[in-house]
Amino acid sequence: QFSFDNYVHQVRGGFGISLNSATYGNGAFGDYSLDMTYSPKISLGPNAVLEPGIKVSLGVLTGNSEKMNETGDFELDRGMLLQSSFASANNQTDKLWYKDYGVGFVLNTKWFYAGLSADNLGRHFANVYREEGSTEPVRTAVLYSAIIGADYESSNKNMSASPFIAARHFGESKEIWAGANFRINHFTIGGSYSTNNDFTAAMGMK
Repeated sequence: QFSFDNYVHQVRGGFGISLNSATYGNGAFGDYSLDMTYSPKISLGPNAVLEPGIKVSLGVLTGNSEKMNETGDFELDRGMLLQSSFASANNQTDKLWYKDYGVGFVLNTKWFYAGLSADNLGRHFANVYREEGSTEPVRTAVLYSAIIGADYESSNKNMSASPFIAARHFGESKEIWAGANFRINHFTIGGSYSTNNDFTAAMGMK
């Protein structure tokens, strides 16, 4: 994935672009997309800024049934299992173009930030394999996300702590995450834990 965004003062908002490439099932399935985002900044007073946003996605799904194991179901994303047991070299393989969109907002205040978003609202096709006589491929689920957190910085700005709580609902997956990120000078470290007993960890430089 490659992404870039920038604030444009003339329109008082930010523009972003993201190039995404993902392959699954040892090359049996591919999802390649371009995301374009616009988010204006709306002042709600001296201590709060509202940032709504909209994202438009253009992509293509590709498949190679010769590389698909007939029992090789795989997870396209957390909570969405693609059942491809019917895929074989004799099945028709499609190249499906799609477009989709998402909306959301972030509220930044002096004390906390909070955001909500919904992606894949158009529920684009998620499967390029079709059985004989089937009507249409499987459609992707809507991804719902929410987050609330805060940033605390020391008086000399050498240290900061950023706790957060996030929720995610996608297909059959429902989970809540709690975690925090810490910075000491240029070094950062963080982690989180979910209600499904999953965890993440990260470290880097800022």
